[in-house]
Amino acid sequence: METRALAAAGGIVTFALTAGCAGSTPDNPATPVSSPSTTSTAGPSVQHENGSVILVSAEVNGVMDASLSGVIVRTEHGCLALTDDPTDIPVLWPHGSTLSADGVSVDVPNFGTVTVGDEVWAGGGYINPGSGDEPIVPTLPEECAPSGDTSVAALQAFSDGPPPWDVPSPEPPS
Repeated sequence: METRALAAAGGIVTFALTAGCAGSTPDNPATPVSSPSTTSTAGPSVQHENGSVILVSAEVNGVMDASLSGVIVRTEHGCLALTDDPTDIPVLWPHGSTLSADGVSVDVPNFGTVTVGDEVWAGGGYINPGSGDEPIVPTLPEECAPSGDTSVAALQAFSDGPPPWDVPSPEPPS
């Protein structure tokens, strides 16, 4: 739990620094970077399909750099979340992500499909909705905050496997 709190704090600071310094204009402090893989609006959104719910980030400049990993689960209320046993934390998917019609997988731009039950590794961090001048997190629906918790796991830069520091070292030769 302490590790997650430290990662969250580091991610929030990193996000605040990158979001505030990444090519803003005076008229629009959060000028979005265009993404060739998305045609949706720049704001955050909530998607519902077949009893499942996902949260999709607004377009952002920069990414948080905490290392997040876990298994994608569908909570009893239908929210797709990252399990941090025993806690399930709602996932904030990257801008342009789309929930499948069956509600069990998410198409993530520049990565591919992530399905409930998949183990994922990503750069990102833990954030609270409404933090910052330009919110990147949509208002949490009841399905994703049944007990009033507001933290989300912002998965921003997916990887095909664990980072090198998460891989066990080989046994020394005998």
